[in-house]
Amino acid sequence: MKVLLMLVLLGSSINSILAAEIDVPASPDYWLPAAHKTEIIRFDLLGGMLREPHSQPLLTITADGLLTVSAARGGAETSQLLSQSELQALLHFVIAEQQFLSIRPAEISQQISQLQRQQGRFFAVADAPTTLIRIDLPQFRHSVEFYALDLMAGRFPEIEPLQNLLSVQTRLQALMDAAIGKPQ
Repeated sequence: MKVLLMLVLLGSSINSILAAEIDVPASPDYWLPAAHKTEIIRFDLLGGMLREPHSQPLLTITADGLLTVSAARGGAETSQLLSQSELQALLHFVIAEQQFLSIRPAEISQQISQLQRQQGRFFAVADAPTTLIRIDLPQFRHSVEFYALDLMAGRFPEIEPLQNLLSVQTRLQALMDAAIGKPQ
């Protein structure tokens, strides 16, 4: 009987922990890893008609705010330091405002298929890159890969998670452009 009670209590504790892992804070105070050099944001474009494959992601941001744009962007590797308030604001934008943790590529693909059937018009893309965005924090980890994001978001503006993902990509690209000194 005691073993069963302990298992029930353990099960409810695990459920509470799992529920807490997907709970998004209302304020922009996201916990960061204690190890300052831990990567917490990764952005990359894979495949498509990119000039050549690259081994480093286009953009990484570590827990101490170090933003690094790899040489794959078309120049030398560049880094800049975001302040903690800038980093928290970025995390708030991605996680809370754009609801990144609820973006599910399979669900978006289903919505696209449904809209195409309803419209009787099918849209196919060849040789576009796959967007990869990953957030890795102590309280949650979420990664999204989506093929032809720019084109699909332009074609299906009514799919909110698709538009949210595009907004995240656009914000990360703007950070990269600012880091390498590209005019906006």
